[in-house]
Amino acid sequence: MTAASLINPAGSGQQQQAFAPLRVVLCGHSALAHGLLTGLLNLPTVVQVVGIVPWSLTEKNSTPPDTEEKAFQALYQAQNIPVIKVPCLNSDAFLQAMDQVKPDILLFGTWGEILKKATLAHLGDTLGIRVINTHPSLLPRHRGANPYSAVIANGERLSGVSFHEMVPAIDAGRLYGQFPVEITHTMTGGDLRTACAAVAELGIQQVMSVLANSPQFEPSPQNHDEHTYDAPMDIRDGWLIPNLPPLQVEHRVRAFQPWLDTFFFVPCPFEQRCMIKTKQLLLYQAAQPLENIPPGVILRHDGKIYISSADPSVVLVIPQYELYWFFGFLPTWLSPLWGRFILKPGLKLE
Repeated sequence: MTAASLINPAGSGQQQQAFAPLRVVLCGHSALAHGLLTGLLNLPTVVQVVGIVPWSLTEKNSTPPDTEEKAFQALYQAQNIPVIKVPCLNSDAFLQAMDQVKPDILLFGTWGEILKKATLAHLGDTLGIRVINTHPSLLPRHRGANPYSAVIANGERLSGVSFHEMVPAIDAGRLYGQFPVEITHTMTGGDLRTACAAVAELGIQQVMSVLANSPQFEPSPQNHDEHTYDAPMDIRDGWLIPNLPPLQVEHRVRAFQPWLDTFFFVPCPFEQRCMIKTKQLLLYQAAQPLENIPPGVILRHDGKIYISSADPSVVLVIPQYELYWFFGFLPTWLSPLWGRFILKPGLKLE
């Protein structure tokens, strides 16, 4: 993965002047926030991190900490960075805290709350704070929730990290800089999140260096005519349709890992539906074209499940699976036993 040059690299060619470090408050959680904080701490003469607002401590958080969030917490605790605990950012408590801390920049890295117009106006116009969001896509494409999954599900080969001015419209603010991330053919949504965090760590150092040297730096507008928007993930997004092109089915399995189960539906005894959950899908070349077999038919089951696809020359292969029946999840050791009884050759997935 490589980092692109900044958009409008203000101050290039000018002699650098002495400056006081930028006072930064970081709001966020998990991998992206950890990458940003690591990058900021590597610029001790340019940036002073004067506060952390963890998403995990807000009243809106309902997610237990994952490995990346624990690493983020450990990092800011080890550095003795003050933690600012508020119920939410659209609150008098948060605005009062910012008035007391007086940061130059409020930086976001994964935040589950949309800041209201009045909140942004108070931060920018009254307190004079630059509010910058870190969005893991190459804006204006893939605005909205979890672009990690969207770009992989779409079969795209390039994503990235965008630093943009936070405005009331979601991910629509002017751009401070963009840095590309290459998507490999084996990358999951979680893998892409890790890659974006690593690029954000380097990218934020370039953005902060420019802002420190050029206080009047003006970000560049997005081309709103080219924007796309991704809605939040829904459990139904995990439903795999064998009638779709095989590459598209495989992309969806990788895209939603580790956040969302992906599954095929299959008819089961007693007029129930079973769900075959899988975290991996392989594409095999058929020994000979399956011209007269419709998509979604189980061809063989020998521990792996071989399924016909929408392309007669390609077979979908599920190397490991878990089986859910009408009474719920079957234990791992029991899934293969029931699978051999239920998932017989000739059975068509729904």
